[in-house]
Amino acid sequence: MSSFLNALQSSLSLITKRNIFMTFLLLGLVALEYGCNDNESTQVGCDSNTHHGVVGISNLNMYDYQNSVYDYLTSGDSVSYNHFVVNTVPKIEFIGGIEQSSNSGAYAIMVPMYPVCWRLNSIQIIGLGNGATEDLTDKFLVHIRNGENNPFEITNDQAFRNRFTQEFVSTYSRLEFKLKEVPAIRTEQVLKFIFTNQDGSTWTLDTDPIVITP
Repeated sequence: MSSFLNALQSSLSLITKRNIFMTFLLLGLVALEYGCNDNESTQVGCDSNTHHGVVGISNLNMYDYQNSVYDYLTSGDSVSYNHFVVNTVPKIEFIGGIEQSSNSGAYAIMVPMYPVCWRLNSIQIIGLGNGATEDLTDKFLVHIRNGENNPFEITNDQAFRNRFTQEFVSTYSRLEFKLKEVPAIRTEQVLKFIFTNQDGSTWTLDTDPIVITP
């Protein structure tokens, strides 16, 4: 009986050690998979058939933002450029299907069950007023408001796409656009926002007329 108990205890010890080893092995595989994706512009899991996808852009809302207060702007209002904010919330839908498996068995453990995927290629902002046209893209910063992220420049290069993809990760993400320079057009103008996706599709929205001052 004593020999049987000793053998049983020895077997349990081996099983425990094997489980600990497998746990560390799986964690190492996950760390390796994350490390290999640092330079890619798609979120982990976005190659799956099951995720949340951005399917459009909601209306553009304009605000006079001062002292942490958003004052809603309407058509024809005037606002200083450094207080001007445009907000929009992307339209997100659940894309269902059979989720594809990863090379690693730990994949489903460490990543969100249903990631939010937006394969954005570029954002362009055009000012239209009094017969004049001005490309305002490089005068704006974009801020993905879903946590402690900071605004960043709209450069539309690979670095921009990488950062946008990495920060746009939740179903409650909203976009906030802020001017860093005063536009050349000082009369009433409409701002045209053009979102171009990597598949070539575009979403275009216009603001109401607004006067942006120095």
